[in-house]
Order: sequence, then structure tokens, then C-alpha cells
Amino acid sequence: MEGFFIGEKEAYLCDFAEIGIRDNERKIHSFGKGRLILTNQRVNFTSENGVWEESLESIGVVSLSNSVEEFGGPAVLCQFTNEDQSYFWVVRHQDQGEVRKFYEVITKVLDSVEGGFE
Repeated sequence: MEGFFIGEKEAYLCDFAEIGIRDNERKIHSFGKGRLILTNQRVNFTSENGVWEESLESIGVVSLSNSVEEFGGPAVLCQFTNEDQSYFWVVRHQDQGEVRKFYEVITKVLDSVEGGFE
């Protein structure tokens, strides 16, 4: 995961990440592989299947999992809450080091966001 700047804001890039949404039955619906960009305000995922973007303010919980059974290997779970809806993004990468870096970076960014997160 490499750092760069968008305007005056630092951002982080992870190419060839895989992202999906985990439903209430814990099944993962994949959006495919693509590019994940994280800034101090938003997380954006772009793949051949479309673009998904969320505000960091809507993140409630971030956790790191190494469950091969549930996720096929290392993954970061980000719980988003919008209006009355709550869902998880599951971020996976073939390189376990990239998963750990993404987890470290997103928790650092969330800790630095004004007011923090719960």
C-alpha cells in the first residue's frame, strides 16, 4: 500500500484488492478486484464492475481476520452504517502483507479523523 497526495490530502492506494459486501447470513458478495483508495474523508473502490465510495464517518467497526474458512484468508472487515442500514465491506488481497497494511492505515486514519470513531 503506497501513500500519495490528492490535493493537500494524503491518500493510500492498494491495487488488485478484492472487495465485497457480507450479508446477514455471512455470505460474501464480491465486487471483483480493483483499486482501493483511502483518504482522511472517504474510502473508494473502483473495479470493472463499478465504483463504490463511502464516507469514513459512516464506519463503525474495523477488524482484521485471518479466517480461511470464512474469508479464504486474511481480510479486513469495515462495518458501515448509513441511515438505518448496517453492512460490512470485506477487503481481501492475495498478499497477506497488503491486508495488514490496509488495516494499519485505515485504523490510523480513523484515529486521526476529528472526533474519532466509535
